[in-house]
Amino acid sequence: MSNRCAFLKQSSVLSVLVSVLLGVAGSAMGSSPSAGVATAEHQGWKPTWIKQADGNGGWVLRPAQIQFLHYGDGKRPYDDHKSIHFIPFGVQQMDTDEIALIGAIDNKDSRGWPHNQKPVIAFSEDRGNTWTPLKMIDESDTCYGRTMVFTYLGKGELTFLTEAEPSVQYFSYDYGRTWPDRQPLQPPTHDEISHLWYEGSSLVDRDAGGVAQRIASIGYNIRKGSQDRHSTPICLLRWSKDGGKTWFNETASKSWVWQNEYQGQAYWQGTNEGSIVRGANGWLVAALRINRPLEFRVQQATDNLNGMGVSVSKDNGANWSAVQTLYRAGRMHTHLLVLPDGEIVLTYIERQDIQNGQLASYRRGAGAVVSYDNGLTWDTAHRYLLGDFEFADQTPYALACGHQWSALLDDGHILTVYGHYPSKGACLVKWKPTLRQ
Repeated sequence: MSNRCAFLKQSSVLSVLVSVLLGVAGSAMGSSPSAGVATAEHQGWKPTWIKQADGNGGWVLRPAQIQFLHYGDGKRPYDDHKSIHFIPFGVQQMDTDEIALIGAIDNKDSRGWPHNQKPVIAFSEDRGNTWTPLKMIDESDTCYGRTMVFTYLGKGELTFLTEAEPSVQYFSYDYGRTWPDRQPLQPPTHDEISHLWYEGSSLVDRDAGGVAQRIASIGYNIRKGSQDRHSTPICLLRWSKDGGKTWFNETASKSWVWQNEYQGQAYWQGTNEGSIVRGANGWLVAALRINRPLEFRVQQATDNLNGMGVSVSKDNGANWSAVQTLYRAGRMHTHLLVLPDGEIVLTYIERQDIQNGQLASYRRGAGAVVSYDNGLTWDTAHRYLLGDFEFADQTPYALACGHQWSALLDDGHILTVYGHYPSKGACLVKWKPTLRQ
């Protein structure tokens, strides 16, 4: 009881503190009506807190800010069958300090996937406090699919690719206002897969002016002829020197596929998407989605039970360490950020709270862990809960949250955006990690 009282007392005090702090921050960011920011009650940052594990089974509250973005005119409730679902897939702060947020809406096209998913984009000039309305990138029938691997290349150039067959790459040269160039994604040279899926963030090596000189992305697919889309995939790393228009040096790491054992049966475990960054010491760090453990493959044919792990290369991708599993099941869709002092923040979506092979809670949302040694180890004992909501609908392992993406802002905050399915919109959390001293 004493722990509960202390927690409630801390919550109450922090609510007041966050309100005061954000009132000051809001003024500094120009959130007053005279600054031209919308004054509707549901718009702009609101005070909240995130949770950080204390290493002893409890939680510490940390101040943060939150808001939701939806598609439409704001007059149709989420439970209206005509309400359009918006799912975010990427966010970038550009060299003008403006933020671009990209995603897809369900336009209810009768042809289904991928035609029913239309790319949309919005912009913010005040660190995410206010946003332009979500606007279709192209209203024509030729533009469709979810928006993956959103990447800022510098000097106004952005790129993403659609999740379709084949995937199409889009290029903008005016900070995302128009997308005049598009091309089919270059197919892999690997003879066992016909095309690549991408879900994650790219490594971008930049020059002194912030312009991309080389990028690297991780794609995947199951082998040709396989009838099970959840079977062990082939995961590939490849590089580009022209902003993703052409790709070279395609490699499939043997470290990203391994054997596990379940009830005396050996089975293959592999990775099926990934994000990648270059650490402060030059190492490459990849955060990888792991296909679900065998016990869950028997129970559920769903990728909501995939896990995640990390692999490190000390020789620029020629060789990789064995995948260090951080979570066996229920957490995935990773994003990596390198902070100014070298710490690496890994954010992820929490679709299911699986612990010790069982559903531990109804908690959903987004989370984060930090590495202080260039990706070799991760402080899971002090992990963060960035989005934290409960959901259940009598369906086993029901889906309630989608992909997530994070951006390091110029003021030191991290902006994490994830799909909040119950509201048919995006949840945005602006926060700062409390780093180890």
